[in-house]
Amino acid sequence: EELKKVSDPDLRDDIVGKRNIECKKLKKNIEQAFADKELRPAQKFMNDHKDDNVVVIAPTGSGKTEAALLWLDGEKGFYTLPLKVSSNAIYDRIRKDYSYEDAALLHSDSMSRYLREDSDDVQEKYTRAKMLAQPLTVCTVDQLFKFVYRALGTEIFAATLKYSKIVLDEIQSYSPQVIATIIYGLKMIQELGGRFAIITATFPPVLGHFMDLYGLRSRHAPRGRVSRN
Repeated sequence: EELKKVSDPDLRDDIVGKRNIECKKLKKNIEQAFADKELRPAQKFMNDHKDDNVVVIAPTGSGKTEAALLWLDGEKGFYTLPLKVSSNAIYDRIRKDYSYEDAALLHSDSMSRYLREDSDDVQEKYTRAKMLAQPLTVCTVDQLFKFVYRALGTEIFAATLKYSKIVLDEIQSYSPQVIATIIYGLKMIQELGGRFAIITATFPPVLGHFMDLYGLRSRHAPRGRVSRN
């Protein structure tokens, strides 16, 4: 009833988004979907360490996506992937499988993806995604890690990530140049107070070396505990 009195659509969306974060709607929907199932090892580990930076190495099919969503714990978050097509798939999965409409999609072609939705507020959705205004944003890393280069106008990214959680999926897919950007960006996020989770099927040892070199603190899930059931 209170929302009906709010005429500004942006303010109304902000109120709805904040309420969904407060009640942890996405996490509750996932827990409800898993009510009759036992959490897989990767999911249990990330759910138990939702206040920590974590690295989870597990094969495809081990439930890493749901594990990462449980780790987000209903807080403001960003789910990053290397490709637009995989970002689209995760975005659709979150909205359809877990009935969560407050997810945003952000990549170089996200507007065309929004245009295919049955919605009257496409421009508003796109604008809110660009402003990082939604409780959960599924995006490619190039959209989020611009702040590393300290370009004019990218302050909003660092300011938002300082109180957010970021998931990096398929980190093994990036080039050395992008990996360098990510590691330096994670160092800045950690110093600002944000948290990160790396979920991957393959974790190159050199990546662990540079994470240690830059002082990135994280809990690594024992590999034997996160393999496919």
